[in-house]
Amino acid sequence: MAGVFLNGVFSEGFDHTTTTSQIFTANAAGTISSSFARFAAQANAVSQGWQSGNNFSNLGLGVQLPSVIVNAAFQAPSFPLGGNNNIIQLLDSTVGQFGTTQVSLGYNSGGNLVVLRGASVIATSVLTIAPLAYYHVQFKVTINASGLAEVRVNGNATPWISFSGNTQNTANAFTDAVGMGGSQLLMDDWTMQDTTGTAPLNDYLGDKKIITFLPNNDSATGGLNQFSTQPSRSAGSHYLNVNANPPVDTNYNFDSTVNDRESYRFPSIAQASGVISWVNGKARLWKDDAASRSVAIVARNNAVDTVGTTNIMPSTPTYFANPFPNDPNTAAAWTIAGWNGGAEMGVKIIS
Repeated sequence: MAGVFLNGVFSEGFDHTTTTSQIFTANAAGTISSSFARFAAQANAVSQGWQSGNNFSNLGLGVQLPSVIVNAAFQAPSFPLGGNNNIIQLLDSTVGQFGTTQVSLGYNSGGNLVVLRGASVIATSVLTIAPLAYYHVQFKVTINASGLAEVRVNGNATPWISFSGNTQNTANAFTDAVGMGGSQLLMDDWTMQDTTGTAPLNDYLGDKKIITFLPNNDSATGGLNQFSTQPSRSAGSHYLNVNANPPVDTNYNFDSTVNDRESYRFPSIAQASGVISWVNGKARLWKDDAASRSVAIVARNNAVDTVGTTNIMPSTPTYFANPFPNDPNTAAAWTIAGWNGGAEMGVKIIS
């Protein structure tokens, strides 16, 4: 698959951005703030959340998916007096000016979760949510006349909703865009899987949180911080140009030599146990002349590298992401000990 999914997954914690237009491709609205975060930040990390506007914000997926799993934490400020408020919408953007909803997840006036095909409720949970409390939902859908829609809450393997039947509201058995939020929801810890990734990333992962780190040191390997710096930084302090939150675009590191690298170290994960589903390397990149440039995000551990997908550089600052399901050092899933042992992330000039 392609689009926003690499290695079959996508993640957004709202931690590194300042405006919703840096995340969503249409109808971007709402406010990003640390006061909206589901969890307080651990030491040396960043934690923010998003308060949506009154209408959903749209992310084009860049691919037509028959099945998808959307996971997110949300908090409802109140319940509607009638009807339903949306949390997640799976859209067919090829139909109508703003796209047409295939299937959506929402909640009603009694706090029951509801699944809708178009505007019609097709399933309702017995259990209820409370306002002003964060819940993590896993919304798994196959869009088809004989499809499925299942909802799990707070990591519980017993679904609140399990529906089999028609989940297709247009002539097309796919979704190619997702709408998030609406009705002033708070949202955080948003991940998605296109179901094509290597197990276990192609099915339910449970309740997950996103921990966001900014660089706190240059590479432990000499010669891997090769870029020039603006403002000028001495050897060993290149990271100071790229660790601001929010980012400062007048501070940057730059280069035009193919194969040159910048690699940075990061803080350790504070918790003693837990499962890392993937490490998502993000970089704010752009070019400053007319020449064509391409850059890849690189994961590194114990002097072993995994080079990510090549990205063609735009002329305006743009976020690029590359999820790495496996530790380069072991070629197996990341562990907390593996990350804390000195993992690095960085970028490489490809052309």
